Order: sequence, then C-alpha cells, then structure tokens
Amino acid sequence: MTLQRTAVFELLKNMGPMSTSEIAALFPGVKHGALRTAVYRLRVDGRIVVVGKTYDDNAVYGVSKAPDAEKPRSARRTKKRIPRVNSVWALGALA
Repeated sequence: MTLQRTAVFELLKNMGPMSTSEIAALFPGVKHGALRTAVYRLRVDGRIVVVGKTYDDNAVYGVSKAPDAEKPRSARRTKKRIPRVNSVWALGALA
C-alpha cells in the first residue's frame, strides 16, 4: 500500500495533532519508514510542524504556520563539564 502525503496532511488537519505511532495505527499495512518519509517531506514543505512531545520524547505533529515547538536541551550539554587538563601534573591541582 502506498502512502500519499496528502492523506497524512488531511488526517492531521481533520483530527488534530498526532504522533507518528497514532498516525501509523490509522494506516494499517503501511511501513513505518514510508510514514516517516511522508511526515518529513510535509515538514520540509512547511505544511506541518512539531507542536509538542509525548511522554517518551516522540514528536507530535500538527498543521500550523507557527515555528516548531521548543526542543529540550541535550542531556550532554546539561552534564557537569569535566575540565580539560594538559598534563597529569595538573590533575593534582584539581583535587
């Protein structure tokens, strides 16, 4: 079964914001990769945007002209930075 981008766009326009797993449940027999490609192409065209995140950090897509929702900060950036040292002798100064 082929998936048309217009079908995904009309679904989001009529039903409201949905995640990819919710969209996939409404299109049985469609491969998940084909669905992700259709959603990606609609995002590139500017027809749909990310309006939020689910509890497991999956994107929720919706029809809007607004920019994407704010993305959460990376866990790598929020960790305490380890200072860089140029020799093992400098490690003693950090202790």
